[in-house]
Amino acid sequence: MTDKELSKLRRTELLEILFELRKQLDAARKENDDLRAEIEQVKSGTAKRTEQMVRRLYEERFGPFDEAVSGEADEGKAVSGEADEGKAVSGEADGGEADSAEDDSGEDAALEDKADE
Repeated sequence: MTDKELSKLRRTELLEILFELRKQLDAARKENDDLRAEIEQVKSGTAKRTEQMVRRLYEERFGPFDEAVSGEADEGKAVSGEADEGKAVSGEADGGEADSAEDDSGEDAALEDKADE
């Protein structure tokens, strides 16, 4: 309808049109909500099926998944512990290098004094 046609309608006719439009809007919103809920169900179902497939394939190849996961956590702790020990060892090495660098700088100073003379 055009604006001109709407302006010629009586109040009751306009209210009937508004009422019908509101019913259509409510129906469209309900359908939208239902479709969104269905999409979420499909997404969660797909994710769950994918997880089950991955778990089954992993277990076929490597054995029980739960044991592997708990074993990796223990290995991770051991690796990080080794890394801490490595830092301590490298720290000692750095300290040793720093001492030798100080010795070299003393020798350099002595050579510079001789060169000045």
